[in-house]
Amino acid sequence: MQITEEPSIASPVAMVFDAMADVRNVTLWNDSVSLAELTSAEPIGQGSQFITVNKIQKQDVTITAFERPGRLEFTVTGKRMDIP
Repeated sequence: MQITEEPSIASPVAMVFDAMADVRNVTLWNDSVSLAELTSAEPIGQGSQFITVNKIQKQDVTITAFERPGRLEFTVTGKRMDIP
């Protein structure tokens, strides 16, 4: 399954990119996610890995494309993540 989101956000593109690339921020805007941790070394970039817990389901998240500020892709494995 592929999910593409194209929301309109009134902030600088680079700021939004950085906020989205750091998956730990998902807990700030998605109440269903109770945990988001970086499991690889910093800095965040292509290949960075995270673990998230969505309700009680664990997901492994890897950044698969990181071309700041225009392209950011993730691979998520585990149960489906609810995105409000």
